[in-house]
Amino acid sequence: MIYFYNGSPEDGRKAAEKLYNLGPTSEMPFNELPYVQLNSMMNQASAHGGRKYMKGVTVQPKLTLETAKALLATMNESLKDNPGFLVTGCQFEYVPKHAITSVPLESTAFSGRGTGRECLLFAMYTDPSLDTRARDTIRDWSRVLSETSTIVTHGDKGDEAYVPSYTNYDPEPRSASLAFGSNYNRLREVKRRYDPENVWRKWYPIEPAPLTA
Repeated sequence: MIYFYNGSPEDGRKAAEKLYNLGPTSEMPFNELPYVQLNSMMNQASAHGGRKYMKGVTVQPKLTLETAKALLATMNESLKDNPGFLVTGCQFEYVPKHAITSVPLESTAFSGRGTGRECLLFAMYTDPSLDTRARDTIRDWSRVLSETSTIVTHGDKGDEAYVPSYTNYDPEPRSASLAFGSNYNRLREVKRRYDPENVWRKWYPIEPAPLTA
C-alpha cells in the first residue's frame, strides 16, 4: 500500500489512523517529499526492459469483500500455473474525487467525472513466449472483477456513472465514444472543423462528424 497525504506528516498520520490501527507488517516513516521525488517512486517498477501487460478496469467506489476474495483466489491459481510471471498485481487507486466531480462534465473533453475507482491489473515477465498467456491471464482477472463488481459502462458524472478507466491503462482501445462519453458528439464537430480527413487517428480516434450541405 502506498499512502499519500497532501499536508503535514502529523496530519497525514491522523487521517490514516484507521489504516494504522490494522497493524501494518511494515511501515516507512512519514516524510515530506518534493513532488519530483514523489512522482518518481514508481519509476523502477516501470523501467525500460522486460515485458509488461497491463489492463485497467474502473469499479464501484467501495470494493466488496466478495470481489476481493474472488480476485485474489483467481490470481493465486493463475500464478501457480505461470511461474514465469516475475511480478503481478492489482493496484486500486483511491484518490479524492471532490475536485474532479466539481467541474461540469461539458467543460472539458474528459468524461470521467464520476466516483469510481481505477484498478490496474498487471503482469511483468521476460519470456516473449508468455505474451499470449499474460494477455489471457489479465483478461481473466478483469472478467472476475466484472462478474463480482459493478464496472463502468459509460462516461458521465455522478455516483452511478463511475469513471471510465484511465485510457493509458488499457492496451486494447475500444471505442472513443466510451472514452469521451456524452462529450463525444461535440468532439466530432471539432474534428470535422480541424481534421476532416482524420489524419490524427491513433489510440482512441474520433470520427469526424459528417459534412453538412
